[in-house]
Amino acid sequence: MGRRDQNASFTPRTTWSDPKPRAYPLRGDEWSITVTRFGFTITKRVSFRLFQQEFSNTYYYQRALWTPADTQLSGMIDEIVTTEKKLHSTDVTFVRGQCWSADLGPVGNQMRVQKDLTGTGLGGTNSSYDRERALLIRWPAGKDIRGRNVYLRKWYHSCGEMQGTVVIGTSSVLQNTSEISVANRNSVAAIAEEVRELGISETYQLCSKTGRENAGGAQCHRFLEHHQLGDAWR
Repeated sequence: MGRRDQNASFTPRTTWSDPKPRAYPLRGDEWSITVTRFGFTITKRVSFRLFQQEFSNTYYYQRALWTPADTQLSGMIDEIVTTEKKLHSTDVTFVRGQCWSADLGPVGNQMRVQKDLTGTGLGGTNSSYDRERALLIRWPAGKDIRGRNVYLRKWYHSCGEMQGTVVIGTSSVLQNTSEISVANRNSVAAIAEEVRELGISETYQLCSKTGRENAGGAQCHRFLEHHQLGDAWR
């Protein structure tokens, strides 16, 4: 197991296999019994360096006492895709979605859902937009053991504009001589915020690979980031 988060809040387990309350924090393997975590990857492709380059974003979600059916996990893939399409241009094609159990270790984890995706992003194209310029979105996730802020981060290669009237790719923003306007950052963050919590009757929280949960709303970085799109030609 990985190193336990020293700042996480723990509740002693009192299940059928452990009837007596514990006075000490749960170990990582005990915590995974009561909180179930799944990973999701959404793979896209875009024309890049005379090649159809695939790239992806990966998310983790967890919930206490969660035993979802595959149909429910497939629906969560659809929820993520609906949001991601708003964050990408029509140059980006959606390829496949995958979901796997993520809290049982290398031996116990298994693929639960794999399916082909269809359609493209919903934003307009921009021929000046470098494919390796990405929007950096982060969600606060508390503090580490030294009191430093921790964030969950996602890089979105929009390869053009967002859905609607948000225009990111002005010449000065693409050159990083100007920052993205506050209004546009707020618009992008509002879209990204949709993936922080999934579900309708039951909700599932965005977290890190190791289970650190988000602790606040999405924030969009002031500038476009240079972020490697793929390694097909490296």
